[in-house]
Amino acid sequence: IIFATTKPNSLLVWNFGARSVGGRSDFFALELVGGKPRLSWGGARTNIAQLQLDRKVNTGRLYKVTATRNNRVGSLTVEDCTESGEYCKPCQTDDARCFTKVVGTASSGTLVFKKNPMYFGGVGPDIQHVLDRPGQLSSVDFIGCVKSISINGNERSLFSESLNRTGLKRTCNRQVLTSNTDGRPRAGAGGP
Repeated sequence: IIFATTKPNSLLVWNFGARSVGGRSDFFALELVGGKPRLSWGGARTNIAQLQLDRKVNTGRLYKVTATRNNRVGSLTVEDCTESGEYCKPCQTDDARCFTKVVGTASSGTLVFKKNPMYFGGVGPDIQHVLDRPGQLSSVDFIGCVKSISINGNERSLFSESLNRTGLKRTCNRQVLTSNTDGRPRAGAGGP
């Protein structure tokens, strides 16, 4: 996903399965928590696995965040993008500033979501699914710009493929946070 935001807590992607006894369900979540990307996943009968990069990406600039999960292994990559978002500087897997991975404690195997929708940029006004699944998410919305999103390597259109397009606009007026001479953040000129 290539995006820009100034909000420190944001939901980028969430998918979940049917609840089991005790309220647990399979899930996959990509969020910003304290401005830093975090990937979480878990099963109805397994522990929740999480990984978070120690890098803030809520500066208003465009970043590409790639989240991968294969059985117990999850990885998270952040790439800096140009102002237009057409080019993102590749991250090397040996660079801890932009790449991390973790092996979960229990094999979650295939996560089963059935026909539950995948949420991008928030869950909308009905947050009952979130309340029914405590511990899966830290945020329920996203305020910012999404340049593009790909799932399994296939780019998706949020406008033509979304079941609900609440709050989507084709343009984006964004602010880029810069620093004053005293080190405090300030709003600067934004991009498209």
